[in-house]
Parts: sequence; C-alpha cells; structure tokens
Amino acid sequence: MENGPAGEGDVLIVVSVSGRNALPVELAELAVARGMTVLAVTSRAYETRLAEIAHIVLDNHVPVGDAILSDPGVPEPFCATSGVIVSALLQALTAGIIERLLARGLTPPVFRSVNLPGGADHNTRLLQANADRIFYL
Repeated sequence: MENGPAGEGDVLIVVSVSGRNALPVELAELAVARGMTVLAVTSRAYETRLAEIAHIVLDNHVPVGDAILSDPGVPEPFCATSGVIVSALLQALTAGIIERLLARGLTPPVFRSVNLPGGADHNTRLLQANADRIFYL
C-alpha cells in the first residue's frame, strides 16, 4: 500500500477465508484510512475482524477449518472449499461489474487470452491505455 498510488475513490478487494491473518486486515485498515472502499471476501463463520473493517463483505460461507469431508479413517477433516468458492465469487463479481458498466454505456477493458490470435497485442494496448490505473506493473 505504501508503494502504490491507490487512494480515495479506489476499491481494494481483500480475500481471506478466516479474516484473521494480520496482512489482509492491515491492508484493509490502510485502505480505509486512505478513503478507499474495501470489499472483503471472507467467511462470517469466523466472526472476522476483516468483515468488521470492510465496507462490502462477500461471505463465502466456508466452514471454520475450511474442510467439508471427513472419514473415520482420517483424523482431520479434508477437502478445502475456499479456493473453488472464492474463485466463483470473484468471477461473479467481475461479471456483475461488466454488466453495470455496459448498462452505463461504458465498454470495460477486458483482457484476452494470449492463446488467441492477437491476444498479446490486445492486452498490450489495454495495458498502455490504462497504465495510470494498473498499479502492479
């Protein structure tokens, strides 16, 4: 956060299943202090600090421990659900944002697979056109 230009009016998406780890919580706190909107993807089952800080919470409903299967022959629950659920939530969020932009008459800058003809060139043009808004490059 200290090395990037993100600030008031920007949105930070923070993903943390438990919402307890220090780094995501501290990032969310810094973002709020900068006037940013914080959207958290977390599990309310943990009663997380992250959910208290965030302006918007997408509850992934992952159970405490992040495992849904058990077997008498295995002492611990297994098969985490968070990876699949968080991925689906973020894809749905992307689709919803694109839908709202289109409803406003805006064409969202969507990257193309580099495995498609012209994909790399298309993405290079998008990166150049949005260089002031893509902070990780």
